[in-house]
Amino acid sequence: MGRTGRLRKGRIIILIGEGKEEQMYNSCEYKKKSVNRAITKGFSFAQFYQKSPSLIPPGIIPTCVM
Repeated sequence: MGRTGRLRKGRIIILIGEGKEEQMYNSCEYKKKSVNRAITKGFSFAQFYQKSPSLIPPGIIPTCVM
């Protein structure tokens, strides 16, 4: 969702139907809030594998080709 012409503050009005469409909207809003919370807390839930092997073979030095 968004709006064009963002020179000043505005509002967004969402028209949704009852039932399935309303459930999907509520589900998306919940997921959006969950992701925002995770981002603001610094991804404290994420654990990455520290010993992952390199994708580039030893001795190869990648260069950017444009």
